[in-house]
Amino acid sequence: MIEMHPGSRYEMVSELFRLYGKLMYDVAYSILKHEQNAEDVVQETLLKLIEKSDQCEQFVPQKMRRFITVMTRNTALDFRRRQQRNIAVDMNEEENQSVLSLVSSDEDIFQARELAASFRQLDEDEQDLLWMKYWERQTSRQIAARLHISEAAAVSRLRRAREHLKELYLNGGESGGSVSV
Repeated sequence: MIEMHPGSRYEMVSELFRLYGKLMYDVAYSILKHEQNAEDVVQETLLKLIEKSDQCEQFVPQKMRRFITVMTRNTALDFRRRQQRNIAVDMNEEENQSVLSLVSSDEDIFQARELAASFRQLDEDEQDLLWMKYWERQTSRQIAARLHISEAAAVSRLRRAREHLKELYLNGGESGGSVSV
């Protein structure tokens, strides 16, 4: 059992971090695949542990390990959901700005909206790749580093994502065979 003196919540959390910090990081990283985000989740989980310190007093080490693992996992999943919502909001704002400022005719507006609709049909990984490349203007090397893959793998994934987007766009949102670029 973790010994806690009255008013020593921060000491308890410090001890929990010493004992379980690596486990928390590993759990968060396994979900998010990003170092800084995993560290943010660990900090957010520690803040939640401070709030729930009354509950933590009663746990034996094995139950505490499970409690922290579940809390870290849930915090990481919440973090990922928040990020995905933010990307969707950013995409909608970016899409609206593009449609309003870059088009000169009804046909251009229609094409821009069709392309955006096709983009939304891509799977999450393909959307993320294209987002990083074209909205964040990252190089293939930067994308590879961010995803912890080789540059060649990043180039291949980008090419496949572009091909899939083109296929969806040309087929009116229905994915069929592959289309060469």
